[in-house]
Amino acid sequence: MLGKMAVWILPLVPRPVVRGVASRYVAGTTINDAMTTVRDLNDKSIRATIDILGEDSNANEADSVLTEYMEIANKIKALGLNSGISVKPSHFAAQESEGEAFERIKKLVNHCADSGVFVRLDMESSALTDLTLDYYYRLAKDFSNIGIVMQAYLKRTANDMKKLAVARANVRLCKGIYTESATIAYKSRADIKANYMEIARSFLAQSYLKDNNFLGIATHDREIIQEMDDFITKRQISTDKFEFQSLLGVPIDDVIRKMVGKGRFWRVYVPYGKEWYDYSVRRLKENPKIATYVIKHMFGGKA
Repeated sequence: MLGKMAVWILPLVPRPVVRGVASRYVAGTTINDAMTTVRDLNDKSIRATIDILGEDSNANEADSVLTEYMEIANKIKALGLNSGISVKPSHFAAQESEGEAFERIKKLVNHCADSGVFVRLDMESSALTDLTLDYYYRLAKDFSNIGIVMQAYLKRTANDMKKLAVARANVRLCKGIYTESATIAYKSRADIKANYMEIARSFLAQSYLKDNNFLGIATHDREIIQEMDDFITKRQISTDKFEFQSLLGVPIDDVIRKMVGKGRFWRVYVPYGKEWYDYSVRRLKENPKIATYVIKHMFGGKA
């Protein structure tokens, strides 16, 4: 009950209080902060992908985002880090001009190809699903360092994943976080989990997997992680065809250590930037226990 109350109260919590806990979920506000976090992860044999926080940019902002991502790619290469980057179409002003946003992203993917850096297209709300898939298919014709995110809570995803399997795609499968209508999305946790498992197993079992397909199993659900690991073991799926993924700061460190210790590859999503507040609040709402800590701290209590 206290956890649920804490989630409800979160928007009223002063930013300095949230920021004290936000460092768990956000690498910082600068590129160097992100690089330090990635280096620490790499030292623990954990891969990374870097994301600049923010969405719905205008054209001028999108040009700056492009420049910053190029700098990130340069630093990843120069420092020899095991990290890719993750980008959102709306961060490149897709809502203003789909064509111009595509050209910005294409320029970035080309730059990253020269730097040996992988680029993943993040999936946003259902309003951008078709656009993001279109971007992916067009880019994949010319570049091999490109992947996409798919969301298991959308009812269309099972069919989309079948097409991506045929296309020999690199997919990050997550549950999904945007608020969507029940007509297009599963709403219960049980239904979302069942769809996630069905999609993930089907994709990994595709005969096309012998070529270039790759699945990023992105979840913090301990049961899904264990069930997928059991499935992979039973099917003897090669370790170069999948990896497990999670968000920075989500409290499953024991699972990560266990999986890395047994030879599984793990990647952590590392966000940074000035737009840390909204992202951090969203993460806290997903973790009521930590939200409770924030509320207690605000009123001078002890965790």
